[in-house]
Amino acid sequence: MEEETAVADWSALPEDIIITVMGCLSVLGDLVRSGAVCSTWRDAYATFRRLHLPSTTAQPPWLLYACDAHGPAAAALYCPATGKSLRVPLPAALLDGRPVIGASQGWLVTVDEAPNLHLVLVNPITGATAALPPITTLHNVERFTSKKGKTRYRVYDDMGYSEASLEYSPAQAREWVYHQVVLSRSPAEGSACVALLLHRPDGYVSFARLGDERWTPVAYPGQDCSTGCRHAIYDDADGLFYTLRYDGSVYAIDVPRAAAASSPPATREVMRSVTNADNGSKYLVRVPCSGDLLQVWRFVDYDDGDEVEEDEDAEDLPLGTKHLQIFKVDGGEQKLVEASAASLEDHVLFLGHGFSACFPAEHFPALKPGCAYLADDHELVSVSKHCRRDICRWDMKRGQMERLSGEDDVAAPSQPWLNWPSPVWITPTFY
Repeated sequence: MEEETAVADWSALPEDIIITVMGCLSVLGDLVRSGAVCSTWRDAYATFRRLHLPSTTAQPPWLLYACDAHGPAAAALYCPATGKSLRVPLPAALLDGRPVIGASQGWLVTVDEAPNLHLVLVNPITGATAALPPITTLHNVERFTSKKGKTRYRVYDDMGYSEASLEYSPAQAREWVYHQVVLSRSPAEGSACVALLLHRPDGYVSFARLGDERWTPVAYPGQDCSTGCRHAIYDDADGLFYTLRYDGSVYAIDVPRAAAASSPPATREVMRSVTNADNGSKYLVRVPCSGDLLQVWRFVDYDDGDEVEEDEDAEDLPLGTKHLQIFKVDGGEQKLVEASAASLEDHVLFLGHGFSACFPAEHFPALKPGCAYLADDHELVSVSKHCRRDICRWDMKRGQMERLSGEDDVAAPSQPWLNWPSPVWITPTFY
């Protein structure tokens, strides 16, 4: 007679133990699937979500992208650590031609339809949404009707509403005015969430709290406004936003916490100007543990170094990353110190449109240490919609690009993502 094998009855576990187990699972995959084990686990999963309990398991950013395989009603999330992709249901209109300008605090940032062109924040895991003030509440934007009866948007180039301005159609304004959004907290926290916006012309900076009716401009010390910004981050440690200008200068921005606070944001210069070159993409990255502030300069060129012929449109040619330069910001000496590959060999960087992050490599053993995982971030990303996206991995020691899979052949014959909207890095969250 064969001995029966004892089978554990997971459904009999007390709810508090199940919730403790859930806290040790990764948000995507294990935790999401745990609710399907049985009715007891499904109830515990609902409690876990309702109480806003955190997952204690570190997870890397995932690449969110649209693809033909899933159609317009879903997106895919690709994990560079495992090489696996998950399907995420989304409202059909969300990725069907809508610009995606990055992600912050685990929420996707997209732009709504005309006429208001709100920035819409979407949690792709829960489906929750939140709206920021419309484009016409920016201090230098107005909507008007052309002589032909068409809706147009005028973007002025200074605070004084001078004659110098740019005019956009709704489609152009939707894709070109917004550059980056950085959130201080999850939009689930309501007015405690502050959004810092980089926008046209030339990297102006404005902010709004969730629930505000309009955007408030930010002015740098001794200036009427803030211009030339290329990237921004929020630092949880000190509660400040940091912006990086094209010239390498860095500013700290302290937005008043209270929604009723009438005082303007306090700004101060952290790093002086160090260059006149406005080339490539520039990022700010805070290194965990050491607290060092890094600048990453990303240089791109046409693939294979091809020159643009007279009869060619540069917008139709794909651009690829050719080099990364990484500097440590020395605020005391007011200089940039080039960081060696050895100094970052135990870290992993993630860089992309409106996104930057740095992690200790030991947190994610499946990722390659001393590398930067890159998503497309060229300023013409919304213009060159049909060009191949610049998504790859930069090996800092070798000084070479690799495919995310680790192969040296960056120009793979096929790719799962659509070129538009451009794929972005996001750190999934339930809240």
